[in-house]
Amino acid sequence: MQEVLFANTRAFTSYKLTVNRVRSDIDANSFQFAELELLGIAVSPPAKLSIGAGGTSGTLSISTTIAGTLWSSADLVTWRNDGPVAPGSAVIINIGAEGPMRFYQIKP
Repeated sequence: MQEVLFANTRAFTSYKLTVNRVRSDIDANSFQFAELELLGIAVSPPAKLSIGAGGTSGTLSISTTIAGTLWSSADLVTWRNDGPVAPGSAVIINIGAEGPMRFYQIKP
C-alpha cells in the first residue's frame, strides 16, 4: 500500500488518475490496483446572499441559500434578532424614511 498526499483547495466532481510508470515498463501490458480512496473534508458550496427591491415600494428583499437567522443593527454594536431565514425564502424588510439606517446580516 502506498499513501500519496497532495494539496487540494478546490472540490471537483471527478479526478483523473494518470499512471506514468509500472514495475516493468517493457513487460507490462496492463495495470491493476485494488482500491483508491480519496479522503478529505467535504466542503459545502459557499452561501449566497441576495438583496434586492421588494415587491412593493419601500421594501427590501433578502434571501440566502442556507438556513440562518437574520440580525439587524443601527450601530454595528447592538444586534437584534429579526427571526429565522429559510433557504430560498425571501425576508421582506420595510424601509422607512424615518428612523436610523439599519445594517443586516444572516448567521447560520
